[in-house]
Amino acid sequence: MLQSLEYSETPRVKIRNFLDDLHTRKEGLTGEEVAERRAESGYNEIPEHKKSPLLKFLSNFWGPIPLMIEVAALLSLLVHHYTDFVIILTLLLVNVLVGFWHDRKADNAIEMLKKRLAPSARVLRDGKWQSMPAKELVPGDIIRIRLGDIIPADIRLIDGDYLECDESALSGESLPVEKHLNENAFSGAVVTRGEMTSVVTATGLNTYFGKTAKLVDETRAKSHFEKAILKIGNYLILLAVLLIVLIVMVAVFRHDNLMETLRFAMVLAVASIPVALPAILTITLAVGAVNLTKKKAIVSRLASIEELAGMDILCSDKTGTLTMNKLTIGKMVGFENFSEADTLLYAALASRREDNDAIDNAILNSKDLKKIGKELDQFKVEKFQPFDPVTKRTEATIRDADQNTIRISKGAPQAIIALSSEKYERRIKSIEKKVEDYAKMGYRVIAVAYSRGKDDWQPVGLIPLFDPPREDSAETIKEAGEMGVQVKMVTGDNVSIARQISQKLGLKSNILRGEKIKELSDHELDKSVETVDGFAEVYPEHKYTIVKKLQHMGHFVGMTGDGVNDAPALKNADCGIAVDGATDAAKSAAAIVLTAPGISVIIDAIKESRKIFQRMNSYAVYRIAETIRVLFFITISILVFNFYPVTAVMIVLLALLNDAPIIAIARDNVKYSRLPEKWNMSIVLGLGTFLGTIGVISSFVIFYLGKEVFQLNPQMLQSFIFLKLAVAGHLTIFISRTRGFFWSIKPSSGLLWSAVLTKILATVFAVYGLAVAPIGWGYAGIVWLYALGAFMITDVLKVYFYRWFINTPVNQT
Repeated sequence: MLQSLEYSETPRVKIRNFLDDLHTRKEGLTGEEVAERRAESGYNEIPEHKKSPLLKFLSNFWGPIPLMIEVAALLSLLVHHYTDFVIILTLLLVNVLVGFWHDRKADNAIEMLKKRLAPSARVLRDGKWQSMPAKELVPGDIIRIRLGDIIPADIRLIDGDYLECDESALSGESLPVEKHLNENAFSGAVVTRGEMTSVVTATGLNTYFGKTAKLVDETRAKSHFEKAILKIGNYLILLAVLLIVLIVMVAVFRHDNLMETLRFAMVLAVASIPVALPAILTITLAVGAVNLTKKKAIVSRLASIEELAGMDILCSDKTGTLTMNKLTIGKMVGFENFSEADTLLYAALASRREDNDAIDNAILNSKDLKKIGKELDQFKVEKFQPFDPVTKRTEATIRDADQNTIRISKGAPQAIIALSSEKYERRIKSIEKKVEDYAKMGYRVIAVAYSRGKDDWQPVGLIPLFDPPREDSAETIKEAGEMGVQVKMVTGDNVSIARQISQKLGLKSNILRGEKIKELSDHELDKSVETVDGFAEVYPEHKYTIVKKLQHMGHFVGMTGDGVNDAPALKNADCGIAVDGATDAAKSAAAIVLTAPGISVIIDAIKESRKIFQRMNSYAVYRIAETIRVLFFITISILVFNFYPVTAVMIVLLALLNDAPIIAIARDNVKYSRLPEKWNMSIVLGLGTFLGTIGVISSFVIFYLGKEVFQLNPQMLQSFIFLKLAVAGHLTIFISRTRGFFWSIKPSSGLLWSAVLTKILATVFAVYGLAVAPIGWGYAGIVWLYALGAFMITDVLKVYFYRWFINTPVNQT
């Protein structure tokens, strides 16, 4: 456990001396002082040791796939195929440059998202409290730390009652640590209770745990999407290795030139293995993440996009997400000797404007409070304990005009009842009845109590508050249901309020109390969390249980949250969503951070994520089809006909020409699915194999035409087949990207023109004999007509594949 330094002086003297040592004061620094200190200490950030662009570029030459190409180039050199050596080496360099460029684009996109998530701090500068990025802090700054904050720098606590901090990310200590006046708190710790003013003692690399402090462990299990892509990649690699080993064994048996065979085998492996898989994965997700920012949703973990696409249950906070989070005060109640004005006055004294709390703001901004403003000035707040989610109340120690000390508390009615002395039983019963009456009308109620003695707390009155539903919530929930996402409301309010709001939102009123979660058996709880429409009187630990139970039932669960205590549920949900205005701790634990209020932002994000999923699904089908088409055609030609249908250089050209337009799929036009997207490997592998098999048959037909009908010599026949594989390969992506006919969804201009240009480039190679034997425009025209005809037939067969195997209508896109 982290320990603070101890001094012999009294706390106030120590604080004053400490501020003098830092050459600062409780009123904060001026702009000129900040500039001077920043020049000396730099920004409050841990510099990232980024890999130099040169090293990143050179690293593209290392790895299984680049090494295969390099070995093929070396073998070409050893067998004196110098032209092939130069071509393969040039194409390798082009491939590296393209990959490096796209990696840089992806990195820049991700960096932009990180900047959007940078934490902020409340700083006293030039005599004014202001919010600014935490990186702007300098030693000597006066900052306010409160519940839910990640402490942005090393600090010394100089004003307030106490803090409770989670330092587990720093020290490994699992229990929260209490911090009091004149004690140190450290960068990276999370405030779990309390609020204090502090002075910054160290920033950036100079913080005690500056180099190692992290809130959320960045090591996460692979997502469903990453696992699916890896399965596809491993399947294709295994298939390629087995067939290539078979080719080498047959070549040895036939006494073929072993060096030539090995060179060809290396290049064939390059064409068969999904070379562009990592690049397309990263680029598509990064582009999608940037698109999501336009929808007011910032992605902090790219793989979460897939989970969002598959989400079928959304557990949504009520306040601020389904409702306006703009509380208004209703008809107040004062008990016995206390009037409505007394109730409002005491509630205002137990509130603090700088906390920017919704309930505090509603009370302090009340029109009725302005009428008694002079009376409010007669009281002096000596101590203030901010709202605690465990005790569910605030507490203030006040000195009145007669210099009497009183204590005032406001909070949840059940908390005030528990606090109140038993001799006020009649008031307590009145509270219970009034709260129930207000709840039926959809009001949230705050109770107020005060005490002149140590424990003689007496209820003062009730303040009803109403947070109306957002105008778009009911319609958005309806749309979510149409998209296969069930919305379950989660609130800490009582059941009556939950039912009232639920009905206004178009949800049913089957609400489960939080206390029931621990009382039900596992079987009963499994059934309940799946069938209920919402949860009320929920504590943060209940949210975590709800998430785990729904996941246990096979659901992809989204959970919204905004507080530090929501972090466990946000982190463990398939898609944790920090809502607008969430604490830094919630943002760090969540996979997606919303920058606009309301649930409609989430629906927009779901639509965008499903589009991203469609693009990745299209690529997976395409990659499987292409590998089977090329690998099986070449292998069978060698084994059965003892003929190499393409040269090693042609295979390298095919790999590069086919992958170039595929990168454009990251921005392709797609229509989002009306149902949650989940990887169905039987369909992906089945359709990929189906299209690949058709491609193998189609390639052998063109092989027959070139050899038997047109009687081309072996070199021209290879060029003839090469052009067919190149043109047909590009056309396959237009087949795999839709479930309906290829024209049912217009492709993006980037995908269309990149495919057209690479087809033209392949045609120029074949017609004029660049790195291949020339075949002329006549045979090239025949190839184009044949490939387009095969494309049309294959597209029709694909549509009926969906119809026969997964009952998709022929016109389904």
